[in-house]
Amino acid sequence: LQGSKKGIVEVADVLVVNKADGEYEKVAKKTASEYKKAMGLLRKPVGWWGKKSSESDGCSKENGAIDCAPAAPPVLLISAKTGFGLEELWQTISKYREFTNSSGNVIEKRKKQNRYWMWKYLRERVLETAKNNPRVKS
Repeated sequence: LQGSKKGIVEVADVLVVNKADGEYEKVAKKTASEYKKAMGLLRKPVGWWGKKSSESDGCSKENGAIDCAPAAPPVLLISAKTGFGLEELWQTISKYREFTNSSGNVIEKRKKQNRYWMWKYLRERVLETAKNNPRVKS
């Protein structure tokens, strides 16, 4: 994730700060801390990770459904070089996939993405076809 890209943080499901080792360890820790504070200000909608059908530790009951999603995207600190934090990252990814698959959120998200890319492709093709049409050029 490149934090310099405007708006990317608002759509992230998990933020991962790498290079938590050697000379960059302090900077990585500070960056993760700042992202955690910023992410605390953003609130994802209830069930953004999906819903579970039974209560378990860390889950809240909202409108009759069990919501196991964190209130904001988790911010994880890792080191690809040393392996620090990779187990927690994998657990977080696995948990996210379980929640989104069980809720159908992934299917809905993919449908929206496919529609977006289809229309984008069609707009580009129509525009390109029109630009290359000799009758339009003259």
